[in-house]
Amino acid sequence: MTNNNTKEIKTRAKEVFDYLNYFLNRSKMPENKFIIFAHYRSGSTLLADLLNCHPDIFCDGEIFIKFIHLDFKKVLFPALYLKSQAIKAKSNVYGCDFKLDQLIHICSRFFDSPEKFILKLYQSEWKIIYLQRRNILRQGLSICTANIRQHWHDVPEQPLERTKINISFEKLLQAINFSKKIAFKEIKLLQEIPHLKLVYEDDLLKSEQHQITLDRVFQYLDLPSTLVQTKLKRVSSDNLIDQIYNLDEIIKKIQQTEYAKFIDF
Repeated sequence: MTNNNTKEIKTRAKEVFDYLNYFLNRSKMPENKFIIFAHYRSGSTLLADLLNCHPDIFCDGEIFIKFIHLDFKKVLFPALYLKSQAIKAKSNVYGCDFKLDQLIHICSRFFDSPEKFILKLYQSEWKIIYLQRRNILRQGLSICTANIRQHWHDVPEQPLERTKINISFEKLLQAINFSKKIAFKEIKLLQEIPHLKLVYEDDLLKSEQHQITLDRVFQYLDLPSTLVQTKLKRVSSDNLIDQIYNLDEIIKKIQQTEYAKFIDF
């Protein structure tokens, strides 16, 4: 049996166990539940870290990400699996992080499309926090940088080595185009569903904005305010010349595209 097969079996066994645990303990389901709906490198990990400053909140990570690395990516019952994770948290308020491309992979069209899945959550009184990043050029650069370094977050227990890198313009363009496509789908999916919208550049980029933003979120979740402070550091700085060897080349090529308007460095 290959390592991939072993991983698949273990993941599926744990999935079934989580379903059983839910049915045995569903009376313990938190009444207050939410999701963070955001694309990669939009600040969702930062938002979750700030939310976890609240004593009543447990904000999970990307609960579906492990499935997209399996041969059979589908989750048997996505909505039920989400509930099973909320039960395990043993918290008054439960939240987690969703990526639309993960939902596209794990949802079966025979049961729950991403659109139906999100709608069902809203109808089941899950609250939706939609986090968007306006500058998709910066987002694309951040995606490429993280993929090259294989390091997505700068935390004290695992500090980031800030070495300079070369970025492929073709891969950057792919990342930007994909982010643009996903943002369009996210907006379309949520246009009929009430939600709280946050924008990374306005609400999370500057640390002095964190408390103001989180007070809005706490109010949306019907929770009292609490002081927030993150342990995360920004992986990228405003001065990209210190991080990217071929930045001048990237800028010249971007200037010839529709994304030139996003150059702010």
